[in-house]
Amino acid sequence: MQNDKLRDDLETLLAYNDFQLNPNLTYRLDNGSLKQCTVKDVQQFNYELLASIADELGMSDLYLNN
Repeated sequence: MQNDKLRDDLETLLAYNDFQLNPNLTYRLDNGSLKQCTVKDVQQFNYELLASIADELGMSDLYLNN
């Protein structure tokens, strides 16, 4: 089960950050419209998924000590 979560998180990160898959770096708002991402948006999205991956690997100390 853990591997499925890790795979999903990594797949999401790769797709989100792949220029060919997401050339305009947008995300969908709750109302369904698309919004252009800021650098801060990208950092926050990546950080949340990276923290989730660290949790799954038992390495939460990587972000809790910062």
